Order: sequence, then C-alpha cells, then structure tokens
Amino acid sequence: MSVNKLTKSIKNAIVQLLYVSLTKKDVDAELFLKNFLELDEEANQLAKNIFESIIYKKNELDKIINENYTGNFQNLNYTERAVIYLAVYELFFLKSPSKKVIAEALKLSDRFCDDKFYKKLNAFLDLVSKKVV
Repeated sequence: MSVNKLTKSIKNAIVQLLYVSLTKKDVDAELFLKNFLELDEEANQLAKNIFESIIYKKNELDKIINENYTGNFQNLNYTERAVIYLAVYELFFLKSPSKKVIAEALKLSDRFCDDKFYKKLNAFLDLVSKKVV
C-alpha cells in the first residue's frame, strides 16, 4: 500500500494515535494498532510509519502551524490538533494534493471534532496549503 493510498481507516488510526500521544506523550504505536484497531498488517505498518514520522517532524510541523494558525494552537483540544498535524504533514511532507487533504481532514473533523472547528480548519488548511512549495 503506498503513502498516496492513505485510506479513511488508516487516517482514523493515525488521528487516534496522535490523540493518545498528545495526552500520554509515550505511546507504543505497534501495540495500540494491534490491540485496539482492526487494520491489516500492511495498513498497521503504514499507520505506524506515518505516525512515527509525524512525531519525528513535530517541531517542524509546530513551526508551520504556529506561523499560520490564527489563535493559539495549544488551546485546541487534542483531537483537533491531531487532525491538523496529520493534514499539515500530508501537505508538506507527503506532498499530497491539497484539495484531497483538505476534504479528508474536514471528514475527519466531522467524525472526531466539535462542529465549530470545521470552519477554522477549512480556513487554516486553505491558507497553509498555498504555502506548500
């Protein structure tokens, strides 16, 4: 499975892993995926790899987000931050098409986040997507 084929279930898994890591700081991605989510081995590995890459690049992601997010990013709840981390990672490091990333991030926000977050997320991702080189 290629990185370009991130499925809804893999993105859901990554958001859940990011949520746990934001709340606990130390998460065993492999154990979490194996015990709590129903993905096949290949999807588990892809989710784990992307999650670990996001954690590795967290400082770079924070810089991009803080330079572009209106308001205090740290005031968002953990799930909202997780959705943003994944979307910004996809835009800047996977070079995924911005329209697709935004649409999928909005779907994730529908599933995991407060209704009020949708508009903020859309505006932020629209702005930040224009800065991808």
